Amino acid sequence: MEDSSRHVIGYPVQNVTGYSCTAAPPPPPPSSASGTAAYPNVNPKPYPSWVDYLFIAIMVSMLIFVIAISILSAVLDPHHPDFSIQSLSLSNYNSTTNHGVTATWTAQFQVSNPNKKATISYRGMDSFVLYKDFELAGTRMGPLKLGARNSSRVVDASYAMVDAYVDGKTVDAMNAEMRTSGQVKFNVMVFGYVKFGNIWLSGVLPSEKCIRVWCNDVALTNASVGKMTGGPKTCKVRAVRY
Repeated sequence: MEDSSRHVIGYPVQNVTGYSCTAAPPPPPPSSASGTAAYPNVNPKPYPSWVDYLFIAIMVSMLIFVIAISILSAVLDPHHPDFSIQSLSLSNYNSTTNHGVTATWTAQFQVSNPNKKATISYRGMDSFVLYKDFELAGTRMGPLKLGARNSSRVVDASYAMVDAYVDGKTVDAMNAEMRTSGQVKFNVMVFGYVKFGNIWLSGVLPSEKCIRVWCNDVALTNASVGKMTGGPKTCKVRAVRY
């Protein structure tokens, strides 16, 4: 006969419900009035309202507009007018011991419109003659309008200075260059706003730009009565902020 006071090492006997005989089973889930089990009330995520859809539509429209303007600006951006200096002459040059200089320059430019669609015009342009970086004389060029498809015109400009002060180092450098090489090199600059017509008048794309034209190292054979050497010279044109 087995001794009931002896301890048996092992696991407690499981009942048919799957819970230990020594522990009380967990309480059943609460029931609703209809007799079904009740679960926590989890609110579903609300659907986007019409305000959300409107905001998304506005943002997408703005993005499409910015992309379209960027593409139009890259494809349809008008080219700057082409400038070339056809001739430059110097007359009546004289310098005094007190750094006074008298001289007259006459320049002739050819201005061309390389655009097939846009016209180019300007009311006036400022132009200067320089020796290296020193400004000697300036003038105002008259208005100009060019049609599309490689139209061009010749523009004249005259510059004069009468007993105007010029830095002594500049005068000495000009005279030394003439004695050494038999010629003097001047720089000619044109500066101002140009307008583009036709499709750019809609206001979507910029219709006006500030440009600077730089004709570098235009050589004259004689300082007192100089004429341009080497034939026509292409000038560099680029847009600048003013």
